[in-house]
Amino acid sequence: MDSNSGGWRAGVVAFAFPALALAALSLAAGKAALPDRPESFLGNPARGKTLFLHYCSPCHGNEGKGNGPNAKNLDPPARNLTDDPYMSKRLDEDLFEVLNEGGYAVNRSVLMPPWGKTVGEQGVKDLIAHIRNLHRPKAATAQPAGKPSPARSRPTKGREP
Repeated sequence: MDSNSGGWRAGVVAFAFPALALAALSLAAGKAALPDRPESFLGNPARGKTLFLHYCSPCHGNEGKGNGPNAKNLDPPARNLTDDPYMSKRLDEDLFEVLNEGGYAVNRSVLMPPWGKTVGEQGVKDLIAHIRNLHRPKAATAQPAGKPSPARSRPTKGREP
């Protein structure tokens, strides 16, 4: 066995560790800087309502109760977006992700379409503003649309809390 055999291993480790660390940092930086992740979720709830009635109401119903004309054909059923205890636990980032990328992308129903390319980033923000108005009690809707509720936690993807 050559006395330098440990030397090449040390060289590989010395090269591989910084390279892996740099790759991990690059991935983390890339995820944080994705262009489809908005800086702010302030949207226009009036425009969001118009989009909702056009794109979302066939499944979620005009009032967001999950009782639209297509609801009877869905398994799992469309989410009741007026369920404040459930919806208040959802971060705006979670809503953005499911609206933008569709249910399949977040381990939810494959029947939930990705609306991001259809309505654009601002349209998704507007939808979030309207959805927040659907589930908040009437007194709470005076808050700026799109602001997260104070004690919301991010659920595990694909699982109900």
